[in-house]
Amino acid sequence: MGAVGMPVDELRDGLTWLLQQLARIRFLSKYVPVVEFLDGTPPRHMQHGFHALAIDDQRQAFHPTLWKESGNPAEGAQVEQVWFAGMHSNVGGGYPKDQLALVSLDWMMDRVEACGVRFLESSRAAVRQQLDEHGRMYDSRAGLGIYYRFMPRDLTKLWSDATKSDAARPILIHQSVMQRISAATQGYAPHNLSSSFNLVSRTALNPPVYQQQPWQVDAGKCDYYDVCLARSAHYASWRRIIYMLLVGATLIFLGLITMLDPIPQGEMIEASPLLGGLISLLQFLLPDMLGGRLEALGAYEAPFWSLVGVLALLFVGHRLLKRKMINSAQAGWRRIFPLKSD
Repeated sequence: MGAVGMPVDELRDGLTWLLQQLARIRFLSKYVPVVEFLDGTPPRHMQHGFHALAIDDQRQAFHPTLWKESGNPAEGAQVEQVWFAGMHSNVGGGYPKDQLALVSLDWMMDRVEACGVRFLESSRAAVRQQLDEHGRMYDSRAGLGIYYRFMPRDLTKLWSDATKSDAARPILIHQSVMQRISAATQGYAPHNLSSSFNLVSRTALNPPVYQQQPWQVDAGKCDYYDVCLARSAHYASWRRIIYMLLVGATLIFLGLITMLDPIPQGEMIEASPLLGGLISLLQFLLPDMLGGRLEALGAYEAPFWSLVGVLALLFVGHRLLKRKMINSAQAGWRRIFPLKSD
C-alpha cells in the first residue's frame, strides 16, 4: 500500500529528495536515515507471497503497491495477488462490521496453511463461521473523507505496471466478488473490472484447493458492458475535476477566514440569526485563535454565503456524479447478471 510510505505522493517524493540532498553533506551523511519506500520488489528470500487487494477504495493515498512478478530477485517464488470486493479496511480489517474482511482473511489462512503453517482449529472455525461475502461494504470517502484525493483504482494499469509484460497472466479476482455482483448486494457493481480475468475459486476438498478459471463477458453482451464501464469512467473523470474544485474552494474559504481582522474585544457586529448561530458553532469546533476572525464574518455576510453556496453546489455535483457513475456500472453488470425481478 502506498500509504505505508507516505499518505501524500508529493510529501513522499519531497522527503526522499530532501534526505538524498542531506546525505551528500559529508558531516551529515552518517546521521541521515535511509528511507526506502515500497517499490513492489519482493525480498530475495521470499518463496511464497499472497497479496489481498481491495477493488473499490478510491483514495489515492491508499493505492496498493503490487509485487513485481517479473524481473525481480524472487522471480521463482509462488506469488498470488488476488482482488477482493470492498475498501482498504473491508479487505484488511478495521471496520466495526468486518464480515467482508474475513473473506480475504480466510483465503490468506488457506494459502499459508498449504505452505505448512498451522492455526488453532477454533480460530479457523470462527473465521469460516463469521465470514460473509455479502457483508457490509463501507464508503472510505464518506463525510469528511471526501477530501481524500479521489482516484479510483485502475486494476488493468496496476497489474500491467506490476508485470511489465503484454503476455502476463490475467488479473485474479476472488469468487466472492462475482457472488456479490450477481446478488447485487448493496447495489454492488464495480466499474473497474475488465471484461476478462481469471476467477479464483475454492473447492470443497479438505484441505481446500484453489482453482483459477478464465472468466469473460459473453460476446453478445461485451460491447454494452464496455460502453457502460466507459461511461462510468467518464463520470469518474468529472468527479476528479469536481474534487479539485472542491478542495480549492475550501482552501480559499479557510484562507479568507484567517485573513480577516479579529474583532476588538467588546465590539459587536450584527449578523443574521442563521449566520450568528453558524459562527457560534464554528467557534465551538475550531481553535480559539480563530474566534475573533469568525465574528468578523458578520460584516461579510454576502460573500460568506456566496462561498458556502459554491461549496454546497460542488458537494451536490460530486454526489450526483457518484450516483451516475454507479448507475452506469450497474447497467453493465445487470445485462450480465439480470436480477430475478427484471
